[in-house]
Amino acid sequence: MSQIIEQLLKLNDLEGLRKGIDTVDDAVLFLLSKRFEFAKKVGLIKKQKKLAMVQKDREKQMFEHHKSISAKLGLDYSFVQELFSVILKKSKEVQEKEMKKWI
Repeated sequence: MSQIIEQLLKLNDLEGLRKGIDTVDDAVLFLLSKRFEFAKKVGLIKKQKKLAMVQKDREKQMFEHHKSISAKLGLDYSFVQELFSVILKKSKEVQEKEMKKWI
């Protein structure tokens, strides 16, 4: 997929660039669906091990990692932080739902 994206980035026409955006959007959605699959499994493990749903140390670690990666990629960290706050909120909802299945 990354080779396709790199090829599309070389284009200079509007339609080709839009196709590139669509390709990236599809990849983002696919990866997001996989992230929520992981979240479900994490919720199940937390339930089995009787762990708290919110793990502040883990969240802090994730955001520090995002900050580092954002800097390397030239991304605005405040945007990345906002984006991942939404993703994290939804992940917690997914985990909570999974945990309640097994009560």
